[in-house]
Amino acid sequence: MTFCIHEKHTKRRDVTGCSELTPEGANESSYSVRRKRYAFAPAHINLTKTGYLGHLIRSVCGDGNQWNMRITYTQELEPLGTIGPLSLLREQLNEPFLVLNGDVLTDLNLNQFVSFHRRHQAALTIATATRLTKMDFGVIDESDGQVTGFREKPELPHLVSMGIYCMNPVVLERIPSGVPFGFDDLMFQMLEEDAAVQVFKHNGLWLDIGRVEDFLKAQDVPWDEQSPAFATHVAA
Repeated sequence: MTFCIHEKHTKRRDVTGCSELTPEGANESSYSVRRKRYAFAPAHINLTKTGYLGHLIRSVCGDGNQWNMRITYTQELEPLGTIGPLSLLREQLNEPFLVLNGDVLTDLNLNQFVSFHRRHQAALTIATATRLTKMDFGVIDESDGQVTGFREKPELPHLVSMGIYCMNPVVLERIPSGVPFGFDDLMFQMLEEDAAVQVFKHNGLWLDIGRVEDFLKAQDVPWDEQSPAFATHVAA
């Protein structure tokens, strides 16, 4: 199984400057990679778009030999979006593979995620989590012009992408070469063509440390106390 870990080019604030190395810096980065190694044991990791702090990532991770895996690096000449960089690996990916954003911290069990993907035989499976969105307004429910309910600034649940995907190589045929192509572009294209896309619902920890709020939360997570063999609810 190949991991394709995607690093974003831009960071919104300095506090997220080391997000790819996780909140505690370079030492924690190697620990994070080891955790994935023990929980899933990938044979090959490809780190894509390592322009931002790329030298730090390379110096910490090297070729992956210290974790009995192979790590390679792919560099974009121009920004290709969140999914476009996979076009650079088109000839290398010939079996189902994982795509992860570089600023995700999660206890998602990747073994269960991949098994779910294979079992449902979709070209693409999206790992999802539920996030609450605080509304700044009173929300009115109505029917035929009559008010049937009212909620004062409610928190509304939304199923959101975790930035972790399992894909079959056939998805690569949809990704153009040399031009920016985002995950939103891929989704709109597949939905327009009624292509099957599966959702894996994760009920555990998920933080997007590209967001300041999640980055600060990550400082309080007792990583050393958590088991690498994460238990995850598997949707039917």
